[in-house]
Amino acid sequence: MRSRWQLLSASALALALALSWPMAGELPAEEEGLTTRAFVIHHKDPDDVVALIRPALSEDSTILIQSRIRTLTVTDHGSNIDAVDALIRSFDLPPRDVSLIINLLRASRDLKGSKARILPGQLPLSLRNVTKWLDYELLGGMTIQTSESEESTLRLGDEYRVRFKVSLVDDRNERIRLNRFVLERRVAQATGGETYVPLFDTVVNLKSGTPYVFGATRGRDAQSAIFLTITARIAP
Repeated sequence: MRSRWQLLSASALALALALSWPMAGELPAEEEGLTTRAFVIHHKDPDDVVALIRPALSEDSTILIQSRIRTLTVTDHGSNIDAVDALIRSFDLPPRDVSLIINLLRASRDLKGSKARILPGQLPLSLRNVTKWLDYELLGGMTIQTSESEESTLRLGDEYRVRFKVSLVDDRNERIRLNRFVLERRVAQATGGETYVPLFDTVVNLKSGTPYVFGATRGRDAQSAIFLTITARIAP
């Protein structure tokens, strides 16, 4: 009886394997029609490229990132691989030049008639709509030409400076990203020297040609606030 049971078990196993194994010439479903291709990223951050191509991939896809050699290995259906190839070719371009206009304003609830006062028509619409601020004083401003991947430090007036890096210029979506955008204020030290204290440190995403406004205040009931206006344009 024992040997017969072993024989029956072996037969059942053989039948199960025969039913589950693909016929000659077929591939298992998870491998059918899949293609693998390696892409070397020359200019952009590989993580930005991954974010770009993910929507073009299917649920069957895989992405292997090799940051040290700046290579993405993508596996997916052939048509999707071709779409990824086109996306990367249009995105992974040499660094682009960018122009930036940056102004620093102090806004107040009181009308003091400052000689540096800015008329309402000179303000970005988004800032004019913040109706509690009645008076605006220009503390400093600058227009610069910079390039993707470059870092800049700009002094705005006597007390402030900004630091940032142009980390991404995306021609397809007219998008510009400034990493580690830091506004700092100069503070005198008791020893006679000076240092800069950060007021905020953020990432700024800009649309080419569209003004961007953000600010800092000491609290809800503060009588004044600091605003930065930034307009960036991708060079032709």
